[in-house]
Amino acid sequence: MTRSRRTIRRLVIWRAGETTLVLVLMGIVIFLSLRIQDARRQIAERYLVLEQDLGSMVHMTELEDELALRQSDINRILAFVPGRQALGDVVGALERAAKQWELAFLVPDVKEEVKLDEKGEPIEPTGPLREVRLRLVASGAPEETLRWLHAVEHQPYLLTVVDWSFATALEQVRPGVGVAGPASGPSGLNSEKELEERRVGTVEADVIVTILAK
Repeated sequence: MTRSRRTIRRLVIWRAGETTLVLVLMGIVIFLSLRIQDARRQIAERYLVLEQDLGSMVHMTELEDELALRQSDINRILAFVPGRQALGDVVGALERAAKQWELAFLVPDVKEEVKLDEKGEPIEPTGPLREVRLRLVASGAPEETLRWLHAVEHQPYLLTVVDWSFATALEQVRPGVGVAGPASGPSGLNSEKELEERRVGTVEADVIVTILAK
């Protein structure tokens, strides 16, 4: 009886420690997400202002000189904003990040953002930029899914996580095989002794990627 109580106590302490670690990681992700979103918003605003200035013919000579001085900055900004045809490269980078942490990865939905006016009517997009919303799902070890979300925030693109959720669940797995079915079957096969429980975390995130219109 005493040994059983000690086992239960160790299990409770382990669960509490796991929950605390997950909460700490979530706090770090949220803090860094806000900092990154603010920096990228400033970069996008600077790019748009520069586009408008370059479209003006008022001080073309001065602008050409300024452009020459700022070309390296412009190249860095444009590296953050892929063309429409390069959107697959963005998804590929997110998938490679998931594989790095041995996570299952899905992109169940991709659609261009449509802004609405006060009457709820779609607004015709203008300017050189467009926004595309990606729905991302990654699952695996809880700590690794949160690390993956952190890596998503640090991709070299003008990308913002606008909404995300995190959940964990216990699954029965057979070592070396994966998720198991019900513990039933012929004696010696798929028996309860062969199964072990594993906590699986799932992150679902809506990500806005800014791309060039052309």
